[in-house]
Amino acid sequence: MASRSVVVCDISGMDATVKEIDPTYMSGSVVWNDGARGVVNGQVSSFGSNITDARLEAQDGGFVPFVRPENRIEQLGVSTSDQIHLVDHDGTPLTLDDVLEPKALNERVAYMGYKSVTMTHQPKRPVVLRFQHAFVGLNETGHRSVVPTHYSYQTQSRDNPKNLILLATSQGITVQCDDAGMNKLFAHDKDESGNTVNKWFDVEATRFAVGQSQSDDEPPNGKKSKSTELVLKGMGPRANCFAIINIACKQKPKQSFRGLSEPDDEEAAPVYRSLCAKDTVCRSARVSYGTTEGATALNEIDLVVDDNAPIVITVLCYNTVENPVKNQEVGIPKDSIRLAVEDMKRCLSLCIHSCKLSELAPMLHKLTEKDKMECIEKKRVDPIPPSSLPAAFLPNPNALDALA
Repeated sequence: MASRSVVVCDISGMDATVKEIDPTYMSGSVVWNDGARGVVNGQVSSFGSNITDARLEAQDGGFVPFVRPENRIEQLGVSTSDQIHLVDHDGTPLTLDDVLEPKALNERVAYMGYKSVTMTHQPKRPVVLRFQHAFVGLNETGHRSVVPTHYSYQTQSRDNPKNLILLATSQGITVQCDDAGMNKLFAHDKDESGNTVNKWFDVEATRFAVGQSQSDDEPPNGKKSKSTELVLKGMGPRANCFAIINIACKQKPKQSFRGLSEPDDEEAAPVYRSLCAKDTVCRSARVSYGTTEGATALNEIDLVVDDNAPIVITVLCYNTVENPVKNQEVGIPKDSIRLAVEDMKRCLSLCIHSCKLSELAPMLHKLTEKDKMECIEKKRVDPIPPSSLPAAFLPNPNALDALA
């Protein structure tokens, strides 16, 4: 693919602005989408029995910055599966209760080759929600192709995933599982021969401000996403909203990690700086299925859901960044970051309950040496590719915690 000039967002400089608006929020290109975090001596660790580093990777090789609650004091919402609103590919409205009904779930996952999903039917199952905003710098065409990526510290092979993942957008629900390496959560569609193919997500600007619901004056063509109220009633119709639904599974036994040592410390975090945001414009995005990235590989495995683990939904809203000067690092306007933070807080208020992760017992467990060494071993045998690391940001330092 020919390279295009893009608006490059100042990832490091964003954080100072975010902290000025609300010190309990942060920015970065790597976020912690954890399902279960370990506790040591009463303190929440970044180790855990179900931890995931997430990024937004562009097809051109760049990375997209997020704004979200602070990793270690993350504010989360709690609701129930009957209150989570989704849509199918044909536009049929669904609740997460409908999707999780065992027979319906097994029918839904079959296109990916999964032989079975064993899951207890629990209507109105409690779910945990986190809210995030991403800022996508566009190229000169006014578009950019991106895909969410997950790095699961508990998954070392495709046939033994930690999580079954449902990726819900206004264009329908696709099925994924954790995989080794940096797992791209592509959209899925059918080609002319009826084969399932991977699709990048195409991001473009709308006329709506960051955090604003989007009412389509004219319905877009059939290939573009339509504004739909997803996840929670009251969020309003949006064409930029993803719900990444992680359902923890029981894994087959893995090898012992006896005799491993902890890695050395890595480089320190960057020094934050402020860059000019003159002429930078941010808007709510429209995110639609985009270009094809090859056929989808089937995965013929049986999955057993861990009914004792919480279902965790990451709600990610996309925004665009435009600037007349391409390939120049630009700051995100303070007002746009403020609108993103205010929107996340408003979405949290729509939940039945909200609290800090440290106060949410279903997300916590007593950290064991096995949990800790499993994370370290994952980074040793299945490291994040060096070429994928953003220059200024390290992955989740799960294997770097001091557990004194």
